[in-house]
Amino acid sequence: MNVCCIPLSINAIAKTLSLALFRKHFKERQEFEEVSAESVYEVLDYFPSYFQNKELPTEYVLTT
Repeated sequence: MNVCCIPLSINAIAKTLSLALFRKHFKERQEFEEVSAESVYEVLDYFPSYFQNKELPTEYVLTT
């Protein structure tokens, strides 16, 4: 039995396992971004009009 082949096989298994974990992580992250992208775009679209709204919120009227 060749002793030098054992570390290589362990390294290969570790490398394969880490690649699989990274693929899973990035796939989950991409799916999350796809699901949440629409709500982020809605907030970004609403943001400029938020500052243009001239009406005072009810909380400010009640506290003054």
